[in-house]
Amino acid sequence: MGRPAAVTAYAVVLSCPLTDQTRGLMNDAAFAAMPSSAYLINVARGGGVDEATLLRALGARQIAGATDLLNQIV
Repeated sequence: MGRPAAVTAYAVVLSCPLTDQTRGLMNDAAFAAMPSSAYLINVARGGGVDEATLLRALGARQIAGATDLLNQIV
């Protein structure tokens, strides 16, 4: 089956509609799977990123950075 794409990605671009399946898609597990050099680029509208978890991941340097279409988190 291989490794999840986030494990080897330089950037993860989230561009999905908000559904029950995508709400909180970017969570602790997703950030833990990403290399510390990776960036999250969120162009989806609300809910797909657990923002508290994102801020913790950024503060812990678990990922290199992030940007959000509406919130502009860096």
